[in-house]
Amino acid sequence: MKRILSIALAILMVLAPVLRAEGQGDAKAEAVKSYQPFELNGEAATIGGYLINGNNYYKLRDVAALLNETDKKFNVVFDDEKKQIGLVLGEVYEKLDTDLQEMKHDKTEAQMLTNTILVDGKEVELKAAVIDGNNYVKLRDIGQIVGFLVAYNKETKAIVVDTSAEYKEEEKSQEKA
Repeated sequence: MKRILSIALAILMVLAPVLRAEGQGDAKAEAVKSYQPFELNGEAATIGGYLINGNNYYKLRDVAALLNETDKKFNVVFDDEKKQIGLVLGEVYEKLDTDLQEMKHDKTEAQMLTNTILVDGKEVELKAAVIDGNNYVKLRDIGQIVGFLVAYNKETKAIVVDTSAEYKEEEKSQEKA
């Protein structure tokens, strides 16, 4: 009997990490290059993104680079001690050579997950899509965290970011003139 229990325990110990990973298993989703126009504070802006499950996702560092000259700028850092991505609001982001580049794929697979990130030192959950080792996030989620308005211009079919206006949940379906 002890031998059977020992064997069962050994099997459970081997399978436990696999089962835990399977249970937490982050979903995979198809990511298709987005061709939707983008406006920042009334001006056309260039930023690549992917359409995933009906939502536009943008690389977190690209959003930081794009907002660098606005009052809603933020820096993207990595907290080595906590092993977490961090955003420092109001701090200049040092643009990398890989930022604001053309999307590599017309269609690819994204690993969907929820990250716990630090925003000015406070933990915040942020849904993300990992593509080629980069975190892509919904613009509305970053707008809510950083505090800028995200809207849709029905006339131009453009995604609109207005850093002079605060994020508002009810603005999702309203037209921005």
